[in-house]
Order: sequence, then C-alpha cells, then structure tokens
Amino acid sequence: MVKLFSQGVWHAILITYFLLSICSYLSHTIESKITQKKLDIDLNDHLFYNFGMICGQSKRKYISTSSGYFPSTVTKSSKLVELWLGLFSFLIRTAFSTLLIRYMTQTTVIPPFNDLTSLLDSTSYSILVLEDSLPHAFFQRRLWPEYEKAMDTKRCITFSSIEELYKRACSTDKLYAIYQGEDIKKARGVYICRLNPTGIALQNAWIVSGISKTFEHKRSIDIG
Repeated sequence: MVKLFSQGVWHAILITYFLLSICSYLSHTIESKITQKKLDIDLNDHLFYNFGMICGQSKRKYISTSSGYFPSTVTKSSKLVELWLGLFSFLIRTAFSTLLIRYMTQTTVIPPFNDLTSLLDSTSYSILVLEDSLPHAFFQRRLWPEYEKAMDTKRCITFSSIEELYKRACSTDKLYAIYQGEDIKKARGVYICRLNPTGIALQNAWIVSGISKTFEHKRSIDIG
C-alpha cells in the first residue's frame, strides 16, 4: 500500500502533517498564556490527535491521549488550523482510496511467450500465416533454426485467405498465434475477435509506396 504514493508525495504528506501539528500546538500554547490557563497537553498529543484526523478516526468533542483526553477547548483556539487539517486529511483519504480502488481493480496480463523460440519451447501454440506472405516465405525457406523447428514439428499452418486465417484463430478453443505485420493488424482493427500483440517484433521491414513506370498520370503525382 505504501507504493500507492511516490516517495516525494509521502515526504510532502509528512512535512505538512508535522507543520500543521506544530501550528496547532503553538496556537494552543499562545491561547493558554493569554487566558492564563494551565496547558494540559503537549506536542505529542497534538501529533496523535492530528494523525487520527488524517486517518479519519478523530472525534470533535474529545479524543484519548497520553494525558487522558484531548480538551475540546483546543478546537476553539485553533479553528483555522483544524480547518486546514480537515481539508488536508480529506484530500489524502480521497486520493488514497481512489488509488487503492484502481490498484485492486486493475488486471495484469502476462504474455504466454515473448518470441518465436519461447512459443515453440514453452507453449503449445500453433502459428498461423498467410500464404505468399513474408512470414510464409521465412518458414518455407527455413531461414533460421526456430523457423525450421516450427516446420519440422508441423506447428506452422498456412491459409490462402486472411478470412480463413482469422476464422481459425477466433472460432476454436485451441491455441493459435497469427504471424502478420503490424500494419495489417492496425488496418483490420477488431476483425472477428480482438487480437493482442504479444512479445517482441520478430522482423522489421520498411514500407514504401510506388507506381508503375508506365503509369499514365505519373507527372500529376510528381507535381503534387
């Protein structure tokens, strides 16, 4: 729970807490001298009382302290300080409760694999690729050991159309991983089912646009 606030925020909370406690104690001390009343409590009682207010456990009339009780006259002598302390404690409790609820409701997804090697060695996922695509060429040519292993273990499945590939991945309970480019994934969005990128990028490639050399309207494109 300490990690809900950063170290700097905790330091600011402690400094503000001690400053408000000192101000409350000085206010009560000055009032006792003006009214010539005996000071029944010390700084420790103020620290204890203010800590209870921050935690939302204080009472307006009295509160138990090391001296037996915290007199209600203190609230009269330091109403402004107590008001600031109340606002401060309200903000702290609100922020802490909000972060605590967020921390308890958030979900952490642990990827089942990080790359092609961990997929083949640590999981039972089958790899789905589109026929005549760049990943398909990698597997067909067995360029690297992990690609050769996927072909030898028959865990690479080829599809002639992207629709069939997605239907296989989304319509069964078996474990499948689609090997495709990030641009294709973003272009299709949520198609049949949601697919989440997992692990590191297996390959990096440049994407460029081009036109045929004999294109009739080439000059208009050059002009812009």
